[in-house]
Amino acid sequence: MVDVRNTFEFKEGKIGNSINIPVHEIRDRYVELDPHKKTFVYCASGLRGSLASSILLGKDFKYVYNLAGGFAGYNNYLNQER
Repeated sequence: MVDVRNTFEFKEGKIGNSINIPVHEIRDRYVELDPHKKTFVYCASGLRGSLASSILLGKDFKYVYNLAGGFAGYNNYLNQER
């Protein structure tokens, strides 16, 4: 799971064992990821995640998924489950 928000946002909270690669760094740092594994990306609400997904797909990643609603949607889901 890749968090594409900026470092400050990442330090405020993240999903599980996510790693942080801000979207503006993804073109240079995609080599840190395995293009043969499923890659889930998320941002705050979905826009940066969508951009990161497109970049990774353009780098021949086969299994890229953008978390709909981003971190905000994830938190809303968790709060509804309680």
